[in-house]
Amino acid sequence: MDAGADVDASEETGRRALYYACCEGHTSTARLLLDRGADVSAGTGRDPFHPVLRAIPAHDDKRKIGKALLATMRARTARLEAENADLKSRLARYEANNV
Repeated sequence: MDAGADVDASEETGRRALYYACCEGHTSTARLLLDRGADVSAGTGRDPFHPVLRAIPAHDDKRKIGKALLATMRARTARLEAENADLKSRLARYEANNV
């Protein structure tokens, strides 16, 4: 990744590195991918939250990954909601001054 590899590159089936890290319980790899901006909602095309679902049910390492995925999703959702609120506020000011 430091050399420019795409953190969300997929193979023929659409599976990505985050999917495999979740399936195999590789906590440190999953956290690295998340830190580098891996798309937590990218699944295999059938289930957009497949990595999360693969991470949660099994052993402790997978549960840790599941918690990290959910925390990342919540943080990104909060950031998007804040950006959305800011854009709505800007639009309201624009409309108040220009309409």
